[in-house]
Amino acid sequence: MTKKNKNNENKQSPPYSLKKLLNAPKKPKNSSRQNYTSDNFARALNDIKNDVYSRRKASKIYDIPYSTLTDAINGNVKSHKLGIQPVLGIEIESILCEILLRLSDAGVGLSKFEIFSVVQNYLNKNNIKNSDDSLMFPDNNPTDRWYEGFLKRNPILTTRIAQSLAKCRAASYTIEVAEEWYNSVAKLYNEL
Repeated sequence: MTKKNKNNENKQSPPYSLKKLLNAPKKPKNSSRQNYTSDNFARALNDIKNDVYSRRKASKIYDIPYSTLTDAINGNVKSHKLGIQPVLGIEIESILCEILLRLSDAGVGLSKFEIFSVVQNYLNKNNIKNSDDSLMFPDNNPTDRWYEGFLKRNPILTTRIAQSLAKCRAASYTIEVAEEWYNSVAKLYNEL
């Protein structure tokens, strides 16, 4: 008979299936999403149009799905970006991102709800609607989901929490500095 070790008494091994899962090798992600460059895609289309290769052969050579090449040749593909397009469109969102960056450089950061208000005013003022003549958002007021996606699509933008000024910065804030700041903000406001 063997002596039981006190340390081994308290330890219990996980069930077999859990142990097997924990020790199982990680499978590499097999992503079949656009493993080709836009240059290769253009070359493949050019070779197909000039009868250098058939669609099937170009698909194998350039490692591009046959259906993707066929859709591009038939004009069924407008963009090679994955997922749905942003509600406001890429152009409007890039302009909004640029405006927000310029405002933050001037020291005028906007809160989430101020951004919602800016977008709502823009949509209402320009009478922008969906193709079926419906509003972009309920009451043209963007949603939290749009805001989260907007920040993901524009990683240069970040959210910050307001903080009080340090004593040295507060002491250096004079009337001249304040007037200069208000003039620069007024100039930016008129420009935008």
